Amino acid sequence: MRGPIPTREIIIVDESSQPLVLTLWDEHEFDEGQQIADMIHTQPIIATLRIKATSYHTLNLSTKFATCILINPPTAQANALRTWSSKNQEAFLKFIAERTYADRLNLLPAPVDDRVVTIKSLTTTNTKRPCWIRGIPNLLDRSQKMWYNACPICYKYLRARSNLEFDCTSCHKSIRVSPRSGPLI
Repeated sequence: MRGPIPTREIIIVDESSQPLVLTLWDEHEFDEGQQIADMIHTQPIIATLRIKATSYHTLNLSTKFATCILINPPTAQANALRTWSSKNQEAFLKFIAERTYADRLNLLPAPVDDRVVTIKSLTTTNTKRPCWIRGIPNLLDRSQKMWYNACPICYKYLRARSNLEFDCTSCHKSIRVSPRSGPLI
């Protein structure tokens, strides 16, 4: 639970074999979250509509009011995922045993070369998919700080001075605020 709103985090995996965190909020935590928890040993296929994707340090998915969640939908894509899932049981057990889903370096690994594109090539393609961009960044505002204060556990930006000790409002752990590299955008 985060604050007064109940949440449930579920680790999901698709054919890319990259674990993602799906956070179910409020009524989705009670309804679909409980259904999924009750059948988690069967590795249910989950399809979502109108889901929110965020990329704060890693790619995360979370529900919102209008989200629709289908569990084990009767589709060809779900059947293909079920077949793929059966063939990759050993990898799933390894994800769980090694807690791969909790390691930020595994959740956002370095890209495979064919996924890296130039900015110029992005303007000539109609493909809508996530990709990595190769380029040279330019600092437009030289007066901007190149660091920010954050929680050392969840890396959430905090409006607090460095080394201050308190409970993080995001992960609810007792922490000491520490500076993080990179500008806050």
